[in-house]
Amino acid sequence: MSYVGDTLREMARLLAKLNRRIAGQRMRGPVVERDEKKWAVRVALGDDPETGEQVLSDWISPRAESAGALKRSSVLPSMGENVWVVSPSGDVGADSYIEPASWSDANKRPEQKSDEAIMTYHDNKQTLSPSRQRFERTGAKKSAVDVRSEGRVALEVHQLKGLKIRVHETGEWFRIKPEALMPTTEDE
Repeated sequence: MSYVGDTLREMARLLAKLNRRIAGQRMRGPVVERDEKKWAVRVALGDDPETGEQVLSDWISPRAESAGALKRSSVLPSMGENVWVVSPSGDVGADSYIEPASWSDANKRPEQKSDEAIMTYHDNKQTLSPSRQRFERTGAKKSAVDVRSEGRVALEVHQLKGLKIRVHETGEWFRIKPEALMPTTEDE
């Protein structure tokens, strides 16, 4: 064996190892297992070419949105949700985390206008646009609250069962009963 041949074989082996690690830094797949106690999921990363069996990730936690003095946590990804497995070292392990990926047939993008931001969670929907914020409950118990910004404070409430209001100056709470409200127009 020559020194040049040995060196080229070693370089080819290291290049293959480097390519595998680069490919392993960001992999996409659906969530196939959830553990709420661990606050982690397992992701299907593909199929083993020799056995045809599904290859699963280790248990991986979602990326923390904010984990210091301000703590913010989203829901644990749902079954079938597409996620990215991010592994900065290229090896799935302790430094890996998951991030949301793209829409799928199982999890479709909500209908929205191009200038709206939408957030849904089961039967709850929040819509943000430049001039309006809407909180909506869909399903069997429908209701909605619209807050619009038109140079004045406006609040639209759909299907009101009861509302409490606190007066900041006195700290007192008042309950508004729907039957006590009077019909009016938007301009009054």
